Amino acid sequence: MGPIKVLFVCTFRGGRGKIAEIVGNSFGNDNIEFFCSGFEAGFLKGLCSEAMEDIGFEFPVAPLKTVFERHLDNEKFDYLITMCDKSTFENCFLLLESVANLFGDTTRFIHWSIPDFISLSGSEFEKKEGAENIKRLITEHVANLIEEIGALDTKV
Repeated sequence: MGPIKVLFVCTFRGGRGKIAEIVGNSFGNDNIEFFCSGFEAGFLKGLCSEAMEDIGFEFPVAPLKTVFERHLDNEKFDYLITMCDKSTFENCFLLLESVANLFGDTTRFIHWSIPDFISLSGSEFEKKEGAENIKRLITEHVANLIEEIGALDTKV
């Protein structure tokens, strides 16, 4: 049996998912592979990439693989983590329903309500502070996920 495969999916281009993938892989757990996808094709930029570059991680220059491309490539995942925030203008319902239809057969679904970087407002300082909070929230969720998966793995 190979490593556990986790896919992080968020609306738009997948910035929060990419942060989760980078953070997850930085923990160095060989039993878990982390991937990310966006709901839309495009390039990552702005506050999400700045937040990661501040701690030495570079975002890719190529667009991320969309959740639809992963489905067409018949990729399988043990966990699929959706990352959208119903309290903002994101279309969380559409994301949740779409990924359930695409990967619902064999995947365990988890939803994390994580604000999107584009929802941040205020001064540049306030936006950067908000971006740091989003990054911290993602990091905490990923650490808890790894701990939970490890606990489940030892029970099997």
